[in-house]
Amino acid sequence: MSRNRIIVGAVLVILLSVLGYRGYVNSLAPKPDTPTPGAQDTDSGPETVSAKGEVLPGKRANLSFSLAGRLVRWDVGEGDRVRAGQLLGRISSPEVEQAVPQAQAALAVAQAQLARAQAGARPEELAQADQAVAAARAGLSGAQRQISAARSRLDAARAALAELRRGARAEDVAIAQANRDKAREAVKQAQAAYDPVAARPDVASLPQSLALQQATLDLQIAQAQYDRLVNGATAEELDAAEAQVHEAEAGVATAQAQVESARAQLGQAQAKRDLVAAGSSKEEMAILVAQVDQAEAALARAQAVYSETRLIAPFDGTVAHRLVQAGEIVAPGIPVLSLGDLSQLVVETNDLSEVSIANVRAGQQVSVEVDALPGKKFAGQVLQVRPQAEIKRGDTTYTVIIALNAGPADGLRWGMTAFVDIDVGR
Repeated sequence: MSRNRIIVGAVLVILLSVLGYRGYVNSLAPKPDTPTPGAQDTDSGPETVSAKGEVLPGKRANLSFSLAGRLVRWDVGEGDRVRAGQLLGRISSPEVEQAVPQAQAALAVAQAQLARAQAGARPEELAQADQAVAAARAGLSGAQRQISAARSRLDAARAALAELRRGARAEDVAIAQANRDKAREAVKQAQAAYDPVAARPDVASLPQSLALQQATLDLQIAQAQYDRLVNGATAEELDAAEAQVHEAEAGVATAQAQVESARAQLGQAQAKRDLVAAGSSKEEMAILVAQVDQAEAALARAQAVYSETRLIAPFDGTVAHRLVQAGEIVAPGIPVLSLGDLSQLVVETNDLSEVSIANVRAGQQVSVEVDALPGKKFAGQVLQVRPQAEIKRGDTTYTVIIALNAGPADGLRWGMTAFVDIDVGR
């Protein structure tokens, strides 16, 4: 066979192989299904979205004072039900408390001056005004004596407390020890005088017996005084001394308020006397009217500030937690009490991702379980989906608020961990 015939035969074999493969592909090989135009994927995603959250009151607040002061007392306890507008507690702020009577006194002075100018003067009124000034001056003197006495009591109470905290001085202990040793020696001498007559039937009436009894009593007193100095003050004594200091401080504040009130009364009496003695012009009358208006505004401001010393319930609810104790200093804006309305409980989720939140809508039905009540399921509805995401532990999450159809009577409590299944298929 020639070389040309071999080449031609090889080309024919290759050509026949290609034609045969194409025929197989077009007629015999299985064909994939062709999608029908307009066909849709019937998988609509999960029917429920699960999340973890916390049981909370639908309405809750951490309450605080807008002023600084010392918490005087709580009027409610933890667990108490309160009504909107109810007094929960109050703080003490001497400056704020004194501002109200001072403003009241200033208003009284302004009103008295205006009234006197409007009424005019009579001789008998001038005499009465003079008597009122004398009486007010006497009242101020008495109030000043009272505050001096109150300050003396406070100084004494503070000195007593300081002495208790400081403890006994070395010289006091030495004196007490010497008195105890002296009393012991007196007992020995009395005992020595008593022993020779101890067997006598009338020993109880003898002076030696009486002397021994007295010496023994003196020794007990001296020993007690020594022990008292060495051991120092007890916790009860310190508490009592501190209470006396607080009581004395309150007495000084009361006396100071009385002095201010008496001084205002004197000013009022003097002003009235001056008005009685001299009439007022139209210009002066206008000034007096303006002073009354100014004093009324100052009193309103003082009363408004004083009202901030009282903590008032903003809504009906239950006291959950008192964050400070009576006697502690509170700062403005720092929460002191937690209040919640337990009549409507909600669950707030804390881990719903931006993918899961896409199908969650208000009004969807929710099934809720809590770890603390195994086997129980509670129904609820999606109340709100907060529009803004939060970053928690590096993940973007959305908060969903779920209104529960159950409450404390069903065993649910504020702060319980909840697991929710939101029916997003409807």
